[in-house]
Amino acid sequence: MNQPFRSESQAHSVSVHFPLSRLPELSASSKISAEHFLKLGNQHYNQYLSRSQKKDLDLAITHFKEALEMNPTLPEAYVKLASALWDKGVISIDLAIDYCDTGVRLDPNYSEGYLFKGYFLRRAGKLTEASDHFQLAISKVGALGAAKARMALGRVLIQQANLSYEASGQQRMTMTMAGLQQFAWGCCLLPMNPSVFQVLQNAVWADLQVFSLMAMARLMKLSGLRVGARAVYRWANRQLPNEGIFFHLLGDLYMETDDIEPAISVYNQAKLLDPENPMLHKKLGHAYNQCKDTVNAAKNLEKVVDTEAADFDTLYALGRIYSDNTDYMRSLYYFKELLAKEPENPYLHSNVAFILFKMEDYDGAIQEYQEAVRHGKDPLWTATVAQTLGTIYYQVRQDLESAARVFGLAYQLDPNDLECLSMLGDIYTEQCNYETAIEVYRHILSREPDNAECYNYLGYLLWQMDKNDEAIEAYNQSLALSGDNAIAYNNLGVIYLDEKCQLASALNMFERALSCKPDYTLARFNVGRTLEAMGQTAEAAKSYTIALEMNIENQELEMVEIKDRLENLFQV
Repeated sequence: MNQPFRSESQAHSVSVHFPLSRLPELSASSKISAEHFLKLGNQHYNQYLSRSQKKDLDLAITHFKEALEMNPTLPEAYVKLASALWDKGVISIDLAIDYCDTGVRLDPNYSEGYLFKGYFLRRAGKLTEASDHFQLAISKVGALGAAKARMALGRVLIQQANLSYEASGQQRMTMTMAGLQQFAWGCCLLPMNPSVFQVLQNAVWADLQVFSLMAMARLMKLSGLRVGARAVYRWANRQLPNEGIFFHLLGDLYMETDDIEPAISVYNQAKLLDPENPMLHKKLGHAYNQCKDTVNAAKNLEKVVDTEAADFDTLYALGRIYSDNTDYMRSLYYFKELLAKEPENPYLHSNVAFILFKMEDYDGAIQEYQEAVRHGKDPLWTATVAQTLGTIYYQVRQDLESAARVFGLAYQLDPNDLECLSMLGDIYTEQCNYETAIEVYRHILSREPDNAECYNYLGYLLWQMDKNDEAIEAYNQSLALSGDNAIAYNNLGVIYLDEKCQLASALNMFERALSCKPDYTLARFNVGRTLEAMGQTAEAAKSYTIALEMNIENQELEMVEIKDRLENLFQV
């Protein structure tokens, strides 16, 4: 097709700009000479498009430059020079677009300026802007002279249809039909533009091949023949190696079946043809991210940001990548950028809160979690965030009242969140609000009757309220469900020792606690207390001595408490 294509790696500097504010005065002879060079440049450039001879391209560039040196007000010279230099691979796509902008500033009615800028925009992946410029080109040239512009518009509409994954099937079909209509209309106008037809005849055939192959592969895909669709795309890549769209679509097909590595491979092949396309960088970024290659994921997504084509998904992915890699400052930057656009997005507030928490900005984290809870629409998700906020109040700020309030809200949002209810029970216990704590744990047991840990907590609370028989029953229930709970055995032994004076039962419980946890200092100390109460002074002293040694490695008691017991043991 008569459109910009570059087969070599791009460079970034060819300077032929002439500021419009400093244009020299021109004589009639210089104007004639400039137009002569422009004509020669067009002849050689058309020959290059027809037969791809490098010498034609070089001569065309030379004549376009000569034309501009003679008359820097020729819009066509800027546009054609941009296309020729791009074909040679010596300017960037941004500079090519800049040349076209200069052309249309010089002559706002110059249709080919809009046409060629549309070509470059399409090459840059900015399909919507490209479509707008092709339509401008059609409006400037008139209905009967718009063959190239209509064909280009048709092609970009078809490309948009193939790459618009968020659109419905009906919308994509409508877009495809509109594209085919424009392309066919352009083909019908070719006989009225013989010079264009001569240049485009090979390109037209190539475009027909592209459309037919795309249609065939799409039909196979819709029929469930994905293997056949892949084969069509691979064959198209071999036969039409300069058509990046097939690499795009083959990569997309791989991604749909989670074949990440081959998808990355073909996307990178497409990038060789189209290194400035932000859509490709975005696809590569998400593909690399899925296979946990965060370095390449961030590298490609950052390029999308550099082109100012970043959307929500791109910025969000970058924020998560940097957060997962503990680069919290960069992560915070991207989430803040998103919050500036969507200030009521609860998920963004939650991510910012997490980062601030990791940076130990607890006040900032609390504020952001509060915003996340305030704007949250999903009750289950909001309950999880509220539980996180409650945990910060409880464990970091030791603000029990605020923690209880937020945990209560979380439970209201998600009555099935028993972990949140358990946290409420812990807070009520610390506040010595034992009756309420018991109600909480009994409610949990009504939902989870096999929760041994909950029976353990309940036993402790009942003991604190001097309901010793109920406490013993709760501890026995805990041990029936989990027979290796050393704490339950020890606490049950304390009740038998201190409340019931059942020394044999107490000693049995403490010994079973030690069998579960041999380095349990408190249980060893309680064995000493029981033996002392049983009058076995020597054995008690031995147990206290062992507890003293254990407490050095596993301190659970004040050393002075054990030493006092030992000293008092032998006092008359």
